[in-house]
Amino acid sequence: MGKRALSSLVLSALLFVAIFTSVSGGVPVATSADPDPPPAAPPTVEWNRTYGGAYNDMACSVQQTSDGGYIVAGWTYSYGAGQYDFWLVKLAPEDNTPPVTSLTIGEPKIVYSGNTYVNSSTPFTLTATDNPGGSGVATTAYKIYNATHDSGWITYEGTFNIPNWLEKGGTYHIAYNSTDHLGNREQTRTTTVTVILHKVKLEIKPMLVETKPGQTATYILKVTNIGNVPDTYNLTIKFIDFNGLYQAYPTTIQTAWTLLDKTLLALNPGQWETATFRITIPANWTGVEDTTYTFNVTTICQADPTVSASAQAKLTVIPTKLSMAEYVKLEIQRLQKAVNNLNIKKGIKTSLLDKLANALMKVDQAIQLINQGRETQANNMLNAAGNMLQAFINEVQAQAGKAIPTTDAQTLIQIAQNIQQNIQNIQKT
Repeated sequence: MGKRALSSLVLSALLFVAIFTSVSGGVPVATSADPDPPPAAPPTVEWNRTYGGAYNDMACSVQQTSDGGYIVAGWTYSYGAGQYDFWLVKLAPEDNTPPVTSLTIGEPKIVYSGNTYVNSSTPFTLTATDNPGGSGVATTAYKIYNATHDSGWITYEGTFNIPNWLEKGGTYHIAYNSTDHLGNREQTRTTTVTVILHKVKLEIKPMLVETKPGQTATYILKVTNIGNVPDTYNLTIKFIDFNGLYQAYPTTIQTAWTLLDKTLLALNPGQWETATFRITIPANWTGVEDTTYTFNVTTICQADPTVSASAQAKLTVIPTKLSMAEYVKLEIQRLQKAVNNLNIKKGIKTSLLDKLANALMKVDQAIQLINQGRETQANNMLNAAGNMLQAFINEVQAQAGKAIPTTDAQTLIQIAQNIQQNIQNIQKT
């Protein structure tokens, strides 16, 4: 008969025949009339299978069907809706064919250069089908392994994922097969996947540029995809405030000074691309000393924003005679605001503001002369501005502790003296 297929039962069948009609191999035939028949040859076992689950299962009736198979009726405790359930099983006449299993890899996944890349969110689904009339799929199993990891065979119970602790960038094999109820097992199939690795490298060259007002500093930003899948990266730049560390204004690089030629880079694994970042310092930048600005560049992976790379670069602005004079002008304007905020007699306040206005006028004239290249005359105007500031200091000292509170007077004097020092530095430039 060959193998006989059935779904799941424990079959034990003993057939007692009162009259043996024939026995192969020339064994004598006995009838019920023979009071002492000779022993019969043992029957040949054509197939023997054990089916069922972990609990009690019973076959109560077995009948052969017209297609050469069998139909079995019984009950089961291992399967069904719970407790004892009726069980009707159709046994195919012959089944030597194992099931066929297919693997479906869901999203997210990336197919690149002939390889399939996945992550711990990627669903894997196994679908097993048996041949028509077969005994049906009993079990499906899979395992995930490579040279350093082996999960062992796992019974498939539904969609699964690769563990999130597997090495990013590592390559793994997924082996799988199915077995039918007669024990026919298909040849193990294998699919190879690689865990997605998002990784990026960022370089800035040069890392420090020195420039002057009216000039442009140029930086090259190099972004390299050091992951294993194509990625797109965003470039962003953040300017750091030096918080009063230098006598210069403004205290951060201004967006209006800058130009980044590209902010989005699409790169294959191992590929790199550059972006150009330019900073143009305005001609009217104000500062009396070498001033270093800092900025941070960050590139972020669009597919996984937790993956990024950062680098820092600096820009040092070297002051000119003009920028120093512009800063002195700014300082005098701040001093005027401080005087205006004082709660002092109007006459004294007006007198102090007049002196500062005269000093500011001289500085304005000096700036015009500097622009004209007449530095000697500019120095004369700056000297006059310094004299006006000295007159301001003298009056404040005279009113200190009287019309002007001592603490306020000390603050005003200190600011004015600092401006005088800066004027002297300009004259030396």
